[in-house]
Amino acid sequence: MKSYYDEEGAPKLEDMQDTGKSSVLLVGDSIRQGYCATVKELLAKTADVYYPEDNCRFAQYIISSISSIVNLVPDPDRVKAVYWNCGHWDTAHFREDPEPLNSPEQYGHAVGRVQKAFKREFKNAEIIFATTTPMNPSGEQSINPRYTSEIKKYNDIAERIVLELGGKVDDLFELMINKDSSWYADYCHYTAEGFRYIGQHVAEFLSKELSKPNQ
Repeated sequence: MKSYYDEEGAPKLEDMQDTGKSSVLLVGDSIRQGYCATVKELLAKTADVYYPEDNCRFAQYIISSISSIVNLVPDPDRVKAVYWNCGHWDTAHFREDPEPLNSPEQYGHAVGRVQKAFKREFKNAEIIFATTTPMNPSGEQSINPRYTSEIKKYNDIAERIVLELGGKVDDLFELMINKDSSWYADYCHYTAEGFRYIGQHVAEFLSKELSKPNQ
């Protein structure tokens, strides 16, 4: 499959196999890219785990990529869980712009749209939002700064909206907030060991969801 997104959606693999196992879909930014292989490995016996190869960036990018995301799985009706995140790009102050990419109001609105879009497309799935992880406590920044205090505010907005829409929340922010800088490879990304730790948590969370009887 070509690794691209456009308004028509990336092509579906012609030889995509349906193994009969439950399907899980992981969608999100570079934090998701860091843990998705671990989740796939740990859930291999119980579920087929699918995810985009590329970075899903910010909320509106996910909205515009829905067609391509749907094409990642053999059968959208067999997806039992969609586990997704966005936040690091949304809260980033690109080239130190005084305003983040998305205002709190824009972010909340877009998160709601993503949540509802996933529920429309994956009718039998639990739609789970993962909160945005904190920044390196060392204070290291990139050319596009973001701040843990602002991330927490945006997480609170997303959590409220997702729960109001009947979704679930997995609090990765809380999981990582007390980790020192040795867990980080840079300003916000984790070491290989750190990403595996997150992946183990996500796999455990999803395993509990998969064990529940079909609604």
